[in-house]
Amino acid sequence: MVVRVFYSSLSGSVAIKKQQNDIIDLLSAKNVQFEKIDLSEPNNEETKNAIYEGIKKLERPIVPPHIFSGDEYLGGYGEFKEAIEMEELESFLKLPGDKPKSFVCLAKDESSDEVVCMLCMFACKVIVAHLSSLHEISITT
Repeated sequence: MVVRVFYSSLSGSVAIKKQQNDIIDLLSAKNVQFEKIDLSEPNNEETKNAIYEGIKKLERPIVPPHIFSGDEYLGGYGEFKEAIEMEELESFLKLPGDKPKSFVCLAKDESSDEVVCMLCMFACKVIVAHLSSLHEISITT
């Protein structure tokens, strides 16, 4: 399925423009194949109306940006941002292929002793660094 980002190049809101640019820039940086569709273009009027009607039925805000996988509505900026924070962008976008496990998922996996060990080592290094800075001494790990 093709990821489609619906945006408006004529938005008067700086916040909306930033959200739209954040989505487009991040997808580009991650080499995600996507299609940008400007809802403010006159030739996209029919598409805009259809999208707005569908989004209204879902009781979601109609203000762009909107992200779709094919014809399936995935969400707006809030859902996109949450997917990034949870390290689940590939799943959110419904991209094909193996999904890398997020750090959160790995940490929840009871059988993952290696992850627990890495977390403990990281925590120890953070504590040692903090104590070293407090006492202005050098502690080796």
